[in-house]
Amino acid sequence: MTRRSFSMASSALALVVGVQVSIADDRGETTVTIYRAPVNAVYPPPGYGYLGGEGYGGFGYDASSGDGAVITHRRQVEVGKGLSELKFGGVAARLDPSTVQFKSLTDPKASAVEQRFENDLASVDALLGRYDGEVITVVTMHGEVKGTLRSWNDQVIVLEGTDKALQVLRRGDNIQDIRFSAPQTPLVDTPTLVWRIDAARAGKHDVEVSYRARGLSWSADYTAILDEKQNTLDLSAWATIRNETGVDFDDAKVVLVSGALDVAPMAQPYMGYPQAILGPTSKPWSYSVERAARIADRGSLQLELFTPVVGAAAKRLTVYEPVPDASASFQTY
Repeated sequence: MTRRSFSMASSALALVVGVQVSIADDRGETTVTIYRAPVNAVYPPPGYGYLGGEGYGGFGYDASSGDGAVITHRRQVEVGKGLSELKFGGVAARLDPSTVQFKSLTDPKASAVEQRFENDLASVDALLGRYDGEVITVVTMHGEVKGTLRSWNDQVIVLEGTDKALQVLRRGDNIQDIRFSAPQTPLVDTPTLVWRIDAARAGKHDVEVSYRARGLSWSADYTAILDEKQNTLDLSAWATIRNETGVDFDDAKVVLVSGALDVAPMAQPYMGYPQAILGPTSKPWSYSVERAARIADRGSLQLELFTPVVGAAAKRLTVYEPVPDASASFQTY
């Protein structure tokens, strides 16, 4: 018996999402809906920078990679009456703050009137932001410099000495160490949303928080084994999820979405000629994974897409698919 095995990677998947302080530490229920943009949503194809470049003409959420997710948390939290501050941890480090939606299921009239995103240990610059206006010590190649932090960017750090003189320190190899005093308030070591909530009802609230985030992507891989004599096929499929959001999702409900959404017209033509934008190859669809999954940060997870099919009837089919010449010379002339 002659058997052949081969794998197929999916290609058309899509981007269609005096104050009391409370801390939401109950992880509750999390739903992660991951979208993937179609690879053929843009023409010219990626790689031809002068013809449009990555994502040109097919803008969607995170057009550079085509991937993104909508994450929804449902938790029970303690909310004070009137104005109170609520800290909501365990969110994605790469969330888009402008897309955050807060809803109290217990008190629908409760609202978040202020919002900020805290993640003090995300980077050195984030840590510098916590010490703005405070005394720090910078160790350079020429010795230690102590002063009040006044300004900083990617290139320099500006300190003010006791004599009110300013000193500009070049970053890079010149700075060997930065020393900070003990913080007056605890540092936020995990990505956290902080709201000022206006609620008429104090006590425990069931809340729903949703936002869009980058760093989550998925792809499908299919494996087929062909029995040429029997003309049968064994088929299995796995979805590979990659998480670069900066947070683990434990016992999360997973929804995988494909199709072509959020595809906008190109902003301007190339050399005066309109550019073609390819449409979706299939209608959008979603697949809900049956079991809750743990999606670890900086890792990948494989989930079975469907129960393997054994001995399916197979037939030969020849497919011819014409494609445009994407070479530089053809496009130019």
